[in-house]
Amino acid sequence: MSGFTLPASTSLPNVDTLPGVAAPAPGAALSTWFATLVDPTVRWDDVAWLRSISPLPLVVKGVLAPDDARRAVEYGADAIVVSNHGGRVLDGAVAALDALPGVADAVGGRTEVWMDGGI
Repeated sequence: MSGFTLPASTSLPNVDTLPGVAAPAPGAALSTWFATLVDPTVRWDDVAWLRSISPLPLVVKGVLAPDDARRAVEYGADAIVVSNHGGRVLDGAVAALDALPGVADAVGGRTEVWMDGGI
């Protein structure tokens, strides 16, 4: 963790207006606040459910681990986006570029592998 906190005089106008989301308090650790936005009940079965109800392409973003890449394919992903969502600055996640080779090897050509950022 980088320990980044918001200076007391800083606001987040792009977050302050989100319905149902309380903006972090000035001086709050952003990594702690971001963790409150993640639904811990989301499971791989939810990917399979999405696949079952929609003919649209299903792209799973945020894959950094080879095991997760394998699971995404098993549960119906049409493509995988290797991405840390820009979070490396806040939570110390691996850079997408560093994760790309392992994810691509794990997928083994069974689906497309895309990447955003991290270079």
